[in-house]
Amino acid sequence: MKCPMCGGDMKFVGWDIVVRDVYYEYDEFEDEYEQVEVYGIAGVYLCDNCRIGILDVMDDDEFVSEYYAELEEKIEQMGGFAKIPEGYTLLP
Repeated sequence: MKCPMCGGDMKFVGWDIVVRDVYYEYDEFEDEYEQVEVYGIAGVYLCDNCRIGILDVMDDDEFVSEYYAELEEKIEQMGGFAKIPEGYTLLP
């Protein structure tokens, strides 16, 4: 992946969980709407020149869930969460 700022190569450093979507669902028992978040897995890439990071969200339904813990387990199986050094700025 190329850096959008300087055009240099970015290195893959691991995975993270992002909120992909938010919707509201009616709960008849509570008689109110509840906010539901849909999570996804994103690859994290860093540019050492610009000290920025980019999240590359995966589109495959296999990497999407309403359950955060489910994706945490999947990330551990895929090699673990990204460790982002201090001083880096993550771009959306």
